[in-house]
Amino acid sequence: MIYGVTLPLKKPFLFGMLGGEVGGALTAASGAAAVSAVPPALAGVPAMTAHGSAALLLGGLALALAVGFVPTLLLVDREGPDEDPDAEPDPEPPTTTSMSPVVTPTPSAAEQRGGRADTPSMVEVMAPLPGRLLPLDAMDDELFADGTMGPGVAIRPVSGHLVAPVAGVVIAAPSGGYAYGIRTDDGVDILVHCGSRTPTLKGEGFTPAVRPGDRVEVSQPLVDVDLELVHGVGFDAITAVVVTNAQDFASVTPVAVDEVEPGDLVMTVITGEKEQPADQADEERDAGAQG
Repeated sequence: MIYGVTLPLKKPFLFGMLGGEVGGALTAASGAAAVSAVPPALAGVPAMTAHGSAALLLGGLALALAVGFVPTLLLVDREGPDEDPDAEPDPEPPTTTSMSPVVTPTPSAAEQRGGRADTPSMVEVMAPLPGRLLPLDAMDDELFADGTMGPGVAIRPVSGHLVAPVAGVVIAAPSGGYAYGIRTDDGVDILVHCGSRTPTLKGEGFTPAVRPGDRVEVSQPLVDVDLELVHGVGFDAITAVVVTNAQDFASVTPVAVDEVEPGDLVMTVITGEKEQPADQADEERDAGAQG
């Protein structure tokens, strides 16, 4: 009864506890005592009337039942819709491992352009925080180190004030505050991911300043990171800045510098279609001619 009915419904469980307390106090005041071993039920009441006040004993029992029953009858909704046992459960929200960033699936730049050839342009990606510029293979996370998440750079920060490296719309921002995806007006998707195992902190040490859907400008604050806390738990705070849809563009070129400040150029992206190798283009022309 407790685990199957009252506890899941909460209110009946609380009313039952209150009834037991009030009725138990009155029963104890009656001075009633059992003269033989009896079960804890109404059948045992006659064995307890030989001592103390039978009236208080019976009154305490009645009060306990009333305090538990009446509020439950009046205050607990018993007419709610029954759940369909055959209904499929709601899908759980996507989760990530401690080594995986959260990136909301979004249309690629090519899909946004609808297959039309746009005039190539150059998108400049700035440093989101101060520190030493490093190659991506300095990251502990293999998804970044081996280029799976896309080409880019890494920064070993000396300050936890992280700002937007490009202007655009925030398309991904996990509740933990450790990663931000920004799509520029040219359709370039930039991911900024602070640390490798920081998702396991569940937001501790991160104070976000933006949410998904926000429009940001270059150098606008994204999050403040408590680097002492991150380092204190043994995690590295090296921050990755990558182009997650680089396959849609002509080139992604990191700059060759050692130290950067917020707003310094760290990478350029040339939009437009990526050129095919000459031999692949020849094969496609031959196949078209044969067809």
